[in-house]
Amino acid sequence: MPATLHTTVQAVAFSTALFLFSSTAWAISGTCKGKPRPDRTAANAFFKDFSPRYTMGECMVRIKLNVRDGVRTAAVIHQVGKEFSRYLYTHQPTAAAYYFEPGLDGYHYLMFANECPNRYDITDAMIRTVRPCFEGEVDIQMIEGLVTPGAQTFEPTTMEWTDSNPE
Repeated sequence: MPATLHTTVQAVAFSTALFLFSSTAWAISGTCKGKPRPDRTAANAFFKDFSPRYTMGECMVRIKLNVRDGVRTAAVIHQVGKEFSRYLYTHQPTAAAYYFEPGLDGYHYLMFANECPNRYDITDAMIRTVRPCFEGEVDIQMIEGLVTPGAQTFEPTTMEWTDSNPE
């Protein structure tokens, strides 16, 4: 295949994949359409002079996403992360510096930088709030219990925790 045709085919394939991902992600959050961007002012002000008070393990929450058959998993994960972020900036701005990342063990992990003793209550309220956005698409479950940061879970290289290991 000539280079120009090959490049054109790749560009069309990429554009199609991007369109399908975007349209699926948009459809998933259909019941949440029309929400404005969250106001990050309170979170930004809080974290301006932030210094870590907790270890990573004290701030991690394990999440299980049970994605229904036929649903694009990547699109669901993307939208769940966006809705979680929206919730945190709106309702828990002093806990909003977080990650929603996949671990190698099949779970996702939320990591709060503050409000860590309340992480399960915050996560439970967050899941209850965003669940209607994903009815029929994904079941979101929080799994309480100690999470050890590491290669199988999540090991950030930023400075939000007292035991962070920056690169």
